[in-house]
Amino acid sequence: YARVLHDPAGGLARLQARTAPYPDALATALRTRFEWEATFALENARKSLERADVSYLAGCVFRSIACLCQVLFALNGVYLLNEKGAVTAVDGFARRPVDFARRVTGLYADLGGGAHATALDRLGTLIGEAGDLWPP
Repeated sequence: YARVLHDPAGGLARLQARTAPYPDALATALRTRFEWEATFALENARKSLERADVSYLAGCVFRSIACLCQVLFALNGVYLLNEKGAVTAVDGFARRPVDFARRVTGLYADLGGGAHATALDRLGTLIGEAGDLWPP
């Protein structure tokens, strides 16, 4: 969380001050890059449904969700430091798909239970809802 613990000369504080407020240009760039990639990973997963390669599908789903987290963090003006805990953190944001973490958990359960197409459909819905949250 970038809490400075020791900075007697104030150098770190000065650098940190340059990161606030969250830059609109950064939010736009992250959305452009990662919204596209979330959709691309989902499309790759859909193309491989007939092979029922759960490992590959799970990899595509993970990448898509990680990219979606980047988009949602940027939308809320929060720096994403690590994918660990990112899905849960999204539920604390003002602008997010409803029940994001629960829905992500559910789509992984669908994926593991053999409902591959259902999982991917749910992911597509989340991506669409996230995109709809951005101002025009």
